[in-house]
Amino acid sequence: MKIVPPKPYTQGKLIKAMKSIAKFVTDPRLKKQLKETLGIGTEATRAGIIKSLLSHGYLEKKGKTIRATHSAFTLIEAVPPEIADPGMTALWEQALKSTEEGKMTIEQFLDRQSL
Repeated sequence: MKIVPPKPYTQGKLIKAMKSIAKFVTDPRLKKQLKETLGIGTEATRAGIIKSLLSHGYLEKKGKTIRATHSAFTLIEAVPPEIADPGMTALWEQALKSTEEGKMTIEQFLDRQSL
């Protein structure tokens, strides 16, 4: 399956996309659930996530735009589609937040990953 990248993002547009991740999810049930959340990352961490992806070589800056590198595409093609789905990332973030708030134990979180 060949992955076609979207039009290049600026850092601001990428942060906005991380906030509204539900737009990129096709599963209707998951899409509805994600519309009620804050997306991927938090206001305080989104820029850091992008910086980390840049420093690890998964993203590169070209002028004002940020683009996925060959390494990013290789990684996405190597993992199961469920793992590469942005909705899954958002669900993990929700579960980790529940763990942080004491609503779920780390063992419960890990058990859900092996289903």
